[in-house]
Amino acid sequence: MRFLREQLMRTIYLVSRAKMTGPINQGLNILIGMRMNGRVDSSFVTIAQEEPDASWLGRFKEAGIDIAQFNIPLWKSLLAIPKLRKYVQEKRVVIIHASGYRAVFIAMLARTKAKIVITQRCHPNESVEKFPKFIQPVFNSFYLWMIRRVDSVVACSKSIQHILNTEFNMEAECVQNGVNTDFFVPSTIPLKEQLRKELNLPLDKTLYLVLGSLRGRKNNSLVVDAFKRIGLSNAVAVIVGDGPEEEMLKNMAQGFSNIMMVGSTKTPVKYLQACDILVSASLAEGLPNTVLEALSCGLPCILSDIEPHKELIEGTGAGLIYTRHSVEELCKCILASKEWNLSKKSMIAREIAVNNYGVKSLAAKYEVVYHNTLNQQV
Repeated sequence: MRFLREQLMRTIYLVSRAKMTGPINQGLNILIGMRMNGRVDSSFVTIAQEEPDASWLGRFKEAGIDIAQFNIPLWKSLLAIPKLRKYVQEKRVVIIHASGYRAVFIAMLARTKAKIVITQRCHPNESVEKFPKFIQPVFNSFYLWMIRRVDSVVACSKSIQHILNTEFNMEAECVQNGVNTDFFVPSTIPLKEQLRKELNLPLDKTLYLVLGSLRGRKNNSLVVDAFKRIGLSNAVAVIVGDGPEEEMLKNMAQGFSNIMMVGSTKTPVKYLQACDILVSASLAEGLPNTVLEALSCGLPCILSDIEPHKELIEGTGAGLIYTRHSVEELCKCILASKEWNLSKKSMIAREIAVNNYGVKSLAAKYEVVYHNTLNQQV
């Protein structure tokens, strides 16, 4: 086994920390797929100290992924540079797959012999949206400067690839996000009933799941407005997540029994398996994890007409697309979904996930990117 590992391409997936976010989830998918494929020896490397209540590091350990932690505080980030250099040299790493602003910054400053690959998971101008507004222009300019100088840029969706190619004149390959179809699996009738009891959800109603961060670009107020207007007694919106708009949404939903605000969860798969249909009103995405996970769990979807949503389900029969900002169209879609044969829709959704977005296929596509990057002419 040791001899075999010596022959494998050695790579690392470098992040600031294993925060409970979509990009970290995708990193896990890539590394699980590579472990399954057995052609790449890849490790997960974190720069900063973990936040125990907001870390998915345990998921990487459970999956058997090799992990290295530098444990460098944010204000001492530059100390990560020699640590990364030493790690790359000792492990003979040939590819640094960097994810996130800090990881790209450290990877570039380290100036190792390893090639740098990044995955762009949103519009580049949104990469610093969580920074204080007064410094966003400076950090955004610097981020664009960095990603133009890495060895390979990969877009997580065709729509992001188009933006990079046309708006930024950047050459970017596309590797669509993936989902662990062995973990996110459809529910059985007994399991669904059990989960609804456990989660205090209605047993005899159609449950429409809204899952993710409650912030402006997710546009969840439109979903609340739609369910307030519809007022169906046998259709309930289950809104799972937290964020800046949580209190505002609670106030909007107050007094409406067909809207449930349940807060954040560390086990989103339970809600995916307990509910019937996913709803997303998002105004911007890369290629949304939540939709991929819903499809893998057999949930048909009602989605806003942003390009990443259309990329996933348009023309597939796995759900409906409505015009963003139109509460009237969203209401029509919800009413139309009451006529669905959910068993058939569930089978279609699951097939889409299994046939197109499995982790082994995801990893294989990145392996091609890595090989192509190593073979680039200097």
